Amino acid sequence: MIPLRDALNRALKSVRLQNVSTLAQISAHWPAIVGERLAEVCDPAYIAKNTLVIHVHDRAFLEPLNYARLQVLEKTRNVIGVNNNVQTVTVKFADRPGLPFPAAAERPASTPLAAADEKQISAATAHAADPDLRESLERLFRAGACSGRKCAAIIAAACLLPVLSACASGGTSPHKPPPPEAAPMAAGEQPATSPGDAAKKTERERQGYMHYLGAQMLINENKLPEALEELRKAVKADPAAVAVYLDMSRTALAMGRFREAIDAAQEGLVVNPDFAPLNALLGGIYHSSKNYTQAEKYFRKTLALDPARTEIRLSLGVNYLEMKRYDDAERELLLALKEDPQSQAIILYLARTYVEMKQYFKAEEFLTSLIQKYPGFTKAYETLGWVYLTQEKYDLAIDTYNKYLETDPGNEMVRQRLANAFLMKKDYGKALDVYKEIEKSDAGTNDLALKMGLLYFQRGEWKDALEKFQLVRLKDPANETAPYYIARIYEEMGMHREALEVWGELVKEIGNNEAAEIFVHMGSIYEKLGQLEDTRAMLEKALAKNKDNPDIHYLMGVILVKLEKYPAAVKSISRAIELAPGRADFTFYLGATYEKMKEYDKCETAMRKTLEINPSHGDAMNYIAYLYAVQNRNLDEALQLIHRALEMEADNGYYLDTLAWIYHQQGKKDLAHVTIKKAIANTKEKDATVYEHLGDILCTLGKFDEAADAFTVSVEAKNNPAVKKKLDDAKAKGTK
Repeated sequence: MIPLRDALNRALKSVRLQNVSTLAQISAHWPAIVGERLAEVCDPAYIAKNTLVIHVHDRAFLEPLNYARLQVLEKTRNVIGVNNNVQTVTVKFADRPGLPFPAAAERPASTPLAAADEKQISAATAHAADPDLRESLERLFRAGACSGRKCAAIIAAACLLPVLSACASGGTSPHKPPPPEAAPMAAGEQPATSPGDAAKKTERERQGYMHYLGAQMLINENKLPEALEELRKAVKADPAAVAVYLDMSRTALAMGRFREAIDAAQEGLVVNPDFAPLNALLGGIYHSSKNYTQAEKYFRKTLALDPARTEIRLSLGVNYLEMKRYDDAERELLLALKEDPQSQAIILYLARTYVEMKQYFKAEEFLTSLIQKYPGFTKAYETLGWVYLTQEKYDLAIDTYNKYLETDPGNEMVRQRLANAFLMKKDYGKALDVYKEIEKSDAGTNDLALKMGLLYFQRGEWKDALEKFQLVRLKDPANETAPYYIARIYEEMGMHREALEVWGELVKEIGNNEAAEIFVHMGSIYEKLGQLEDTRAMLEKALAKNKDNPDIHYLMGVILVKLEKYPAAVKSISRAIELAPGRADFTFYLGATYEKMKEYDKCETAMRKTLEINPSHGDAMNYIAYLYAVQNRNLDEALQLIHRALEMEADNGYYLDTLAWIYHQQGKKDLAHVTIKKAIANTKEKDATVYEHLGDILCTLGKFDEAADAFTVSVEAKNNPAVKKKLDDAKAKGTK
């Protein structure tokens, strides 16, 4: 955690002299900007990086102020001028106005008060007849004045003293309406309350206010647990003081005690169900916790008590939007817009409502009119672009962002949106161009380097991608994404040893499933290097991390086949089928393994199962047809199967080889010869079996010299003694 002094120093370093004068100008007009009510619960705190930061001291007003940020920005710019240095507004919670007090150990000694200050405080507390009350007030105001907050102290005096004086002298509570004037009593009638009871009541109320004042002092010092305890004592002394429940709820909320905040607010509503601030607070709490039904209840009650609360109507509309009650959201937002036609926030939420209702034309209409009215309103361009992207109108979105950038070319957020639009259009080159422009002014951002690395990777530009990912890794050694792609790039560039090293480092730091995936990658590298036993070892490590992954069992079976360990391969592939019985590729490879083991019946059964799972599996059709051709049986069915396969892949060399061999078995020599030549033309590599078939067919045609050439190619591809004998026989017959 950063010490408070360091945090303040960092904040102050970002403040320029122009910011200070601008902030003073904003502060002077603050009630006009946000309204008298909101001015009581928030302050313009500071300006940093062209952003006005507002500190809100009551969590109940966080959502309304957040919604109204655009309106606040508009009014602020009207005060300071649009060419000034405030471009955005952000809202943050702060316990009290201004910067929080340092902890006791860090707090500087109090500055002695000037004589004028002492005189002002004495005048402000003179009306308090009770000595204890006067002493508490003097301590409160003196603490405020010593901390540079003399204005706040005098305002507090002006607001509280008449009330507190009345309380100390037996007056009414400030939290309750004054009692109606008493009617004259009839002769002999006793007063409802004896003088003794009235005195006790007055004393309780006085004690309640003393605790309430103590709580305010503790809140000023950021001692929230102690303040909450004082507030509890205040309501215990005077349970009817509804405003104290409000402060209890706010204080509990500031401490993150949401259940306690709700309980305090509900207790206050028992005292006075029509206290609007408590209803509004509860609505905000429930909305933040996604209990939208309860939030609706309290927002509606607040509006019933105070229909002019436009920010609450906006909150209710947004609440309905989250509940997907779009008609209700539209109704409330339109009512809010009628009350405040200039509210950009309301228009934006209306646009979002129309998008979710799929009434895109209404959203476009609202946002287009907003842009025409406020050409510098970034959020409107962003939202209109989003509306277009939702409809996959990528060019319109791109055009929207470009139009804004014509007036404000340095706006990074809009440039990011433009890059995203190009990405969604899959125009990676133009997305990269946008990122390169951003990079010129933001070269040190890791996030930007990561995005550019991913785009270079997508385009197969390995060196540029590697440079970006290495930069990310250098600046953030804990980043897991960068080394993953670095290893992948090394693989693509054929730098296998380097890839293995990076994978080996990464696999130590991650969870089981991710580790299993990396071990598979490492196994594939060893396979490329021809180190099949090392591949097998990596797959065993992968299975140790994820023993129920069918793909890893399948890959193990493939490697075992390459190692000619066929029974073990069958076991691994069978386990994969148990875990994923609907995978046609698994049953097909099991059949192919049985064929290598010369267990042809099992091979055919597996291929038939493959066709049950996927009736369009051409390779399975080819296998069955080839088995029948080799065994010289069921040739009509074999012919049907291979023709079906060729309908899907007419130029598949292996399918054509099977067809040629069926013709050969049927005695159709010329047709077999034409077909086998076509098969060779469509086979990328010199396959030993296909060239053996060519030699056999040529022998039936009496072309022994050509057959010898074919057998030679077959033997060179695979040293098979049986084919070597055919070669010798063809040579012998060709020389006669």
